[in-house]
This record gives sequence, C-alpha cells and structure tokens, in this order.
Amino acid sequence: MRSQRPPSGNQHDSASRANGLIHHLFREDEWRTLPNFISSGRILLLPVFAFLLCGGELRAAAITLGVVFFTDFLDGFIARRMHAVSNLGRWLDPLADRLTISVAAPSLVISGLLPWPIMVALFLPDLLLGVFALLAFRGNPGVRVTPVGKWRTGLLFVGIALFLVGIAWAPEPVWAYDLLVQGGQAVFIAGLVGHYAASAHYAVTMVKRLRVLPTL
Repeated sequence: MRSQRPPSGNQHDSASRANGLIHHLFREDEWRTLPNFISSGRILLLPVFAFLLCGGELRAAAITLGVVFFTDFLDGFIARRMHAVSNLGRWLDPLADRLTISVAAPSLVISGLLPWPIMVALFLPDLLLGVFALLAFRGNPGVRVTPVGKWRTGLLFVGIALFLVGIAWAPEPVWAYDLLVQGGQAVFIAGLVGHYAASAHYAVTMVKRLRVLPTL
C-alpha cells in the first residue's frame, strides 16, 4: 500500500485558519439573523444588475442597483435596532460593499458607460494592497475599515447611482441630465480620491504591523 503523506506545514496552517474563521463566523454567536440574510440577498442581486446593465436595460439595472444600495443601509440599521450584530455580519457587510464596486465598475465599462482607465484606477490600490497582504501577512493583515474608507464607499455608491439614473431617466431636459450625470461623475471622483487616501492609510498601517512582527 502507498503511504499517505502527512500534510505540510503550510497546508496545516491554512486548514487551521479556515477552521478558525468558520468557528468565528458561525459558532461564536447567532449568524442566522435578518441583517445577514439581507446582506446575502444584496450579493445575489449583483449578477442580476450586471446582466441587466450589459443587456441595455438601464432603468431595470438602475432600480436593481438602488435596491442593492438601500439594503446596504437597511441591514446595518436593523442589526443595530434589533441588537442582531454578529461576527458574520461584520465580515459579510464590507465584503458585499467591495463586491458591489467590483461588479458595478466592470459592468459600466462593458456597457460603454465608463472609460476603462477609471476602472483600472479604481482597482489598482486594491490589487497592490492585496498582493502586499498576501506576501507579508498570508492574506490577513487584520486592518479595520477606517471612517475614510466608509466615506469612500458611500461616495462611490452615490456617484454611480446618480450617473446611472441620469443616463437612464433624464435625457431631457438637458439641465437635469447634466445635473445627474456630471454630479454623479464629480461625486465618483471624490470617492476615488478618498479611495486612494484610505488605501494609503491601510498601506502605512500594514507596514507598521510588519515592522513589529519579528518582535512578537
């Protein structure tokens, strides 16, 4: 019989981290809450939005995105009011935010509504930080979302929403179209600036943590 090779150290560490994450998210507290179901529904709506937008159904796509953005507020509001904050919710909510941007931006590019360099500028900091976190911290630097990061996400959401509503509903009169589309572009650019500011803060925090690791 062929002897089974024992798992390597890296495999053992990965399995331990995965088991630890599962325990943290699903066993330390009650995860079957209404806010978590709302957050999960928000994620499931993202491919629907992408399909509608890329298919030219701008108004249906705008409505779907509006539901996604509203549920982003709703799940947190319900969690606080019902005292239903959970480990899974703290993990799921920012994940849903990042997935929303990650789906909305490429969909806008594919549909011809957003220049591709804007998408590159949006994803470049995340790519660099992700590579840094993977190499230096094995993917988990433990950096919390900052207020700047939250404002960044909100501005990106509002900018995309205004822009899409302007494109879908306000071809006439011209002033309404300009107000919504150009206003949305301005808010989106402000969010992009905030994105770089938040990313710079995360990078500095990660470097500081990396410097103290050998002494732990």
